[in-house]
Amino acid sequence: MFRKRKKERPLTYAELMRLFAPPPPQGLLRAYHTEGSRTTDNYAYNVKVGMRISPNPQNKESILSVDESKSTVLIANETLFFDYVHGPQSKQIDVCSSMLSDVLPAILHGRSVVVVTFGKNSLGRQYSLIGSRDSTQSLGLVPTAVTWLNKLGDDDRSKCGPNTVHVTSLRLDEQKSLSEFVSPATISKSEDLGKYLDKLTLTLPAREHPNDEALIINMTFSKSKSKKKNKDNFGMLTFIDVGTPIRNTDNSNVLCWQWLQDVTQTTGNKYYETFVQLRHNLMQSKTHIVSVGHITHSPKDYQAI
Repeated sequence: MFRKRKKERPLTYAELMRLFAPPPPQGLLRAYHTEGSRTTDNYAYNVKVGMRISPNPQNKESILSVDESKSTVLIANETLFFDYVHGPQSKQIDVCSSMLSDVLPAILHGRSVVVVTFGKNSLGRQYSLIGSRDSTQSLGLVPTAVTWLNKLGDDDRSKCGPNTVHVTSLRLDEQKSLSEFVSPATISKSEDLGKYLDKLTLTLPAREHPNDEALIINMTFSKSKSKKKNKDNFGMLTFIDVGTPIRNTDNSNVLCWQWLQDVTQTTGNKYYETFVQLRHNLMQSKTHIVSVGHITHSPKDYQAI
């Protein structure tokens, strides 16, 4: 008599980050020292734009031709150039490496980093940002960034990296109101962030959140029990999923995160200071801004973007 095999439960984010955290790229520490030696700041260096192309499982009509080696996308006989391009077969680790390797060290030098994802619904924005628990290779930008920052602090001889992260995750909706996805938390281990992400993913819709919402995950860093008399000056790390453009009454496109200015003008808002700092960071030449758009092979979806 055969015994029915017990179905294995999926791992939690906490278990994935504890057991299978993605190793940092070889050049991460080198980038840290390069960032520390910089004497000038300019937008040309600090702003990068990339593109991720969703799979085309049914081999539908495609108007795209992708060349990852040249970071180009050919659309309707027009070649578009990006800082990086990831095709349908790209892995999470490839996306994380290209988007994070150059900018994460800046946080340890007091510079802030803003990571932006955008695109039509169901094209993988949330997957790029957070990942999934389907495999050990599917962790997204948020858990990978914290893991690598911890590793960078451990590897640096001066032990200057942060060991405490304060996380806030917010929803900004069409009515320009803010609400928490999960209560703010202060974490000290990557595994703790995994527990936070387990809670966060339970509050997110089954697929992608609606067009009229922006997801904002804000992180501030500190070093507890520091022997230094002066407070460590770490930059802020913010992830923003801006959603899909929606139509204004005048038939123009608008992204819901553009309502940020109206939110910051409401001084009675609970998150007023956080959003003022975020808006300030977005306007600073020394802030690193990295964005990745999500498109598909379908002409219909491309026109929607």
